[in-house]
Amino acid sequence: MLEELAGPAAAVFGPGRSPDGRCADQAGAVDALYWLVYELAQAAGTGPHPPASLLAIDDAHWADTATLRLLARLAVGLDGLRVAVVVALRPEEMDGHGPLARVLADPAAMLVRPAPLSEAAVAVLVRQGLGDGVVPELAHQCATATGGNPFLVRELVASLRADAVALTPEVATQVASMVPDSVLRSVLLRLARLSPAAVALAKAAAVLGPDAPLRRGSALARLSDQLAGPAADALVAAGILRSAEPLVFAHPLIAAAVAADLPSQARAQAHRRAAELLDGDSAPREQVAAHLRHTTPRADGWVVEVLRSAAGAALANGNAQEAVRLLERALSEPPAAAERAVVLFELAQAEAANGSPKALDRLAQVGELRTDPRRRAVALQSMSRLLFARGEVHAAVEAAEQGRAELPPDDPLAIRILASQLAVMFFVPGAWPQNERNLRRLEVAWKVGSLPEDPLLLAQLATRRGVWLGEGAARVRPLAEASLATTSDAGEVWQGDASMAAALVYVGEAALAERVLERMAAYARRTGSPIHAGMTAHWRGTLRHQQGWVADAAIDAQRVLDTHDLGWSFETTWCAALLAQARVELAYLAGARAALDAGRGADPVHLPYGFLLHASGEVALAEGDAKSALADFLAAGEVCERFSLDNPAVVPWRSGAVAALVGLGDRDRAEELAQADVDQARATRTAHGLGGALRAAAMAADGPERLGLLGEAVDVLAPSSAQLGHVRALCDLGAALRHARKPRAARTTLGAALSLARRLGAAATAERAYRELRLSGGRPSPGQGEAEVLTPGELRVAELAATDLSNTEIARRLYLTPRTVEWHLTQTYRKLGIRSRAGLAHALKALGSDPMPPPVP
Repeated sequence: MLEELAGPAAAVFGPGRSPDGRCADQAGAVDALYWLVYELAQAAGTGPHPPASLLAIDDAHWADTATLRLLARLAVGLDGLRVAVVVALRPEEMDGHGPLARVLADPAAMLVRPAPLSEAAVAVLVRQGLGDGVVPELAHQCATATGGNPFLVRELVASLRADAVALTPEVATQVASMVPDSVLRSVLLRLARLSPAAVALAKAAAVLGPDAPLRRGSALARLSDQLAGPAADALVAAGILRSAEPLVFAHPLIAAAVAADLPSQARAQAHRRAAELLDGDSAPREQVAAHLRHTTPRADGWVVEVLRSAAGAALANGNAQEAVRLLERALSEPPAAAERAVVLFELAQAEAANGSPKALDRLAQVGELRTDPRRRAVALQSMSRLLFARGEVHAAVEAAEQGRAELPPDDPLAIRILASQLAVMFFVPGAWPQNERNLRRLEVAWKVGSLPEDPLLLAQLATRRGVWLGEGAARVRPLAEASLATTSDAGEVWQGDASMAAALVYVGEAALAERVLERMAAYARRTGSPIHAGMTAHWRGTLRHQQGWVADAAIDAQRVLDTHDLGWSFETTWCAALLAQARVELAYLAGARAALDAGRGADPVHLPYGFLLHASGEVALAEGDAKSALADFLAAGEVCERFSLDNPAVVPWRSGAVAALVGLGDRDRAEELAQADVDQARATRTAHGLGGALRAAAMAADGPERLGLLGEAVDVLAPSSAQLGHVRALCDLGAALRHARKPRAARTTLGAALSLARRLGAAATAERAYRELRLSGGRPSPGQGEAEVLTPGELRVAELAATDLSNTEIARRLYLTPRTVEWHLTQTYRKLGIRSRAGLAHALKALGSDPMPPPVP
């Protein structure tokens, strides 16, 4: 049957074809193919339920004249048969003339214009091709690069799969430049059909980048106005461009394909000319510099000047990574010998803001070059800060000393370097007496009621008063308010704001601490610096732990540990200790022990190691090992003694030792240490420190004395921000009341402790309060039961999620991981009794919290 039907097509498929595959008799071929289709359609259309036939022709815009004539004949010659002829062609070809236009004009023709694939649809294709591990950023960039064109999507996915590209957010940013060979061939084939003027304009547009005006593209392509306009229209008609004014490619992949066809030197020369054109148009320096980055170095001072100017603008806008790239290119130009030190210094500053350890090597080169003393002093001050961030405190002090030596003693910069040096000296063993003399002398130099204007000095005075001397909130508050009234630059955020935050946290000034931390966080967001982000997370986590939001504290601490491999390790030991303490309260002892291991590489002679030893004692106590706990607490005390730090609000090593001694049955020694701790805590006048000392003293006491001490601890802690200490004191008091055979008072107190512990997420204390409440005759519910509140971290994430930001966008804004954002939202949905984001805005409004405005792009 098929042989009979194929007979009419012998002229096309038979041996009479020419060597190039064409049929010599094209008119006969059209007639033969028409009858082949007709006979096949008729044969298929017989029977009681005849099926329809489909003739599909793709890429009809590439068809030759004979094929188009066949289409025109089929359009009018298949009437009455169940045949659908589906022809696919580019939209720009639909306004043509000839046989194809006649087909489109047929009354029976139905014109279908498929819309571009939505981003969700592109994401489905990307996941089908690459697997479920695709990050949202990659799917989004694929949709942007292809404009939702199915062909481009599939070719791009196939290229990514063939190259086994890692499916990371970093790779997503490179998608627009990943041109598959098939796309490149397709674009070049389309260009080949156009005029030389159109080809030149397309290449100019690819070099200039998005939204270049036509006049600039024609100037780069060296085209007259008479040639440029028609060339741009031809590119739009061919689907290369979407717009002729400005010049916009149909898809970023097409732009990348056109650019990829340019030889490297021709591309470099085109970028140089583009930079000159932009500069002549008084375009922003960053736009000019974007082209100069792709030119060939030739020791041009103008290029260095433009790149430096653009890098300064990028750094001011928080894009340190771009500033580094621009200054590296400036250094390779190269600059003149007299200017090299300046470029090195600027590059070091940008690398420091970007968190790169290479900044130290750059700064060392600046110090070795013969530059002016002031620039050397600034470089050495920056070195001091970076060395401090790496935990190299002795080297940091030495660098600051060298920087001061470059300047007269009364130079304002020398005073600022002195402030940096004083900040570091707090962490040098045995340096407290010298530091105290310097700070006291500076303090006396100012008149009564007058404070220094330098925020670094304000911060060091606050650290002296609030952390080392434990003078209380009244003495620290004025310093913090004066500091917040100043404008803080990078140096102050690194050392000044971090020092001020520490002082405020330890004296219990939570509201002022939050303001300083917000300033630090804003600077970290603006610069993208991992150093700033780490310091912010460290002190915010410390505050959250003190406030009782232990899950938030654990997240902040973990964030710092995740960046340990960058080399800025000074915060690591502190945050390993913080994470261990938070996990103890989260009833995750195995995780607490793992956190301690993450901090063990620190130098035991440094102060942060004392915090780690204290946390190790807390873990050992929770594990029931009082002997090991005692050794850790006493060792923590020895570290603190080397640094003249004796503040129970900072490292309450005596309180921990008291608990261990009671566990070991040594009450005499426990009472002695407890009394010393209470005396010291009363002198410091800090609720957090005094409450903890009173709790420890109660462990070594009996009967009414124990109840009195715990009652005082509850009263001291209740109005403070130290709610973790408060809930623990409530639990201690409830248990003591039960032992004193006062069940009713015990049940009331333990019920309050259980409710607060559950709200805070303090699982260990909640478990103990639940057990004690049961023993006192109460019947607590085993579940959460009480109305829960959102932690500060949960509230912040929820407010952003209510503005329709994605998890990834929230993570970037708050410097969290997407997984952390997802965890916060899961907890929030559970607490608010909702299932998804759809109910967030209403639920937050009911809580009295309006969603945050979306971030400014």
